[in-house]
Amino acid sequence: MKRIYPLLLAGGLFIAGCSKKNDTSTNHNIIVQNAPSVTTFAGSGTAGAADGTKEQAQFSGPTGIAIDASGFLFIADKQNNMVRIISPQGVVNTIAGTGVAGFADGKDTAKFHFPSGIGVNHIGSVFVADQGNSAVRAINTLGIVVTFAGNGSAGLANGTGTAAQFNLPTGIVADAAGNVYVADNGNNLIRKITSKGVVTTLAGSGVRGATNGTGIAASFNQPQALAVDSAGNIYVADMGNNLIRKITALGVVTTLVGSGSAGSANGTGAAASFNGPAGIAVDAGGNVYVGDSNNNLVRKITKDGVVTTLAGSATAGKTNGTLTAATFNSPQGVAVDTYGRVFVADTGNSLIRMITQ
Repeated sequence: MKRIYPLLLAGGLFIAGCSKKNDTSTNHNIIVQNAPSVTTFAGSGTAGAADGTKEQAQFSGPTGIAIDASGFLFIADKQNNMVRIISPQGVVNTIAGTGVAGFADGKDTAKFHFPSGIGVNHIGSVFVADQGNSAVRAINTLGIVVTFAGNGSAGLANGTGTAAQFNLPTGIVADAAGNVYVADNGNNLIRKITSKGVVTTLAGSGVRGATNGTGIAASFNQPQALAVDSAGNIYVADMGNNLIRKITALGVVTTLVGSGSAGSANGTGAAASFNGPAGIAVDAGGNVYVGDSNNNLVRKITKDGVVTTLAGSATAGKTNGTLTAATFNSPQGVAVDTYGRVFVADTGNSLIRMITQ
C-alpha cells in the first residue's frame, strides 16, 4: 500500500511517498461502532516503542494526536522522542525519530526532544511542536524531518524560519489556508506561522494571566493545546488557567467556558470547571472536545457552551466500557474523525483510546 503526502515547506512544495510496511490492507474505511463506548484503539498498555498491530504496538507517554482526511492518526510519542502513525485499522509505524533525545534533521538520523504536539493540514503536511528543542519541525511520510521554525534555543523572537524563537511549545494546529498555530507554552503566547515560515504573535502579552482582549492585550497561562474550526477560529486549552479560550482569525480572545478554578463541574459557560485541560479538538458541527488531564476525563462542549462529561469516571485507570464507566489516566491530546469518534492520547496509560458517541 502506498500513499502520497505533500509537504508544504518554506519556499515550495515537497512531495514524498510513504510505504506502510505493516499495513497490507487495501480497504482504508474504518468500521463504525454504533454503541457509545470507550475501547483501546492501539497500544499494549506497557510503555515501549514497538511498532505493529493494535495490541502489539507500544507507546511511552503519548501526548499529541491528530487525524488526516483519510483517517490516519499521527501521534507525538513524547517519552519515546518519536512520531508515530496509526492506520485506520490500528497498525502502528514509526515515521520519524531514533528514540534518542536530540536535535537533528534528516531521515533515519532525525531526532526530537519531547515532541509534545502534532498537527496535519489539508494537504497532508505534518508539523510537530518539539517542546524540548523549542522548535517546530515538519516531516514527510518517508521520515525526512526539517526544522520549519525555531532554532533549538528557547527565546521569544518573531521572524522567518530559524530566525524565530519559541519557548517550550506544546501544541500545534494547521488551518485550511496553510497557516500553522503554536501554543508557545513557556512564553504564554499563541504564535502564527505562515506557509512560508514567517512567525508572528497572534495573541498574548507574554505575561501570565486570563485577560480577554485583542492580540497582545490578552493573556494566557501555559497554553497547552490548540484546535481550529472551519471558520478559522482557534480554540485554546489554557492549562494554567483551567479555561478554554477562543481566538478569532483577527486575534480577538474570549473565554469560551470555565470558571478559572480547578474542578470538574458540568454546566454552561463559567459555571463549568476543568483541571489541567491538556488537549483540544473541534468537530464539523462546532462541538469542542477536551482532554481534562488532571480529572482523568474527556469533556464535550457544545457550540452553545454547554459542558458535559463525555467519558471517564474521574478515577485513574484503563478500563474500557460504556462512556462514564470507563477510566483514563491523564488523558491529553484528542482528535475527532468524520464519524464523530474521539481518539484520545491516554498519556498515563501509554495507550490510544477511542470513544464512540
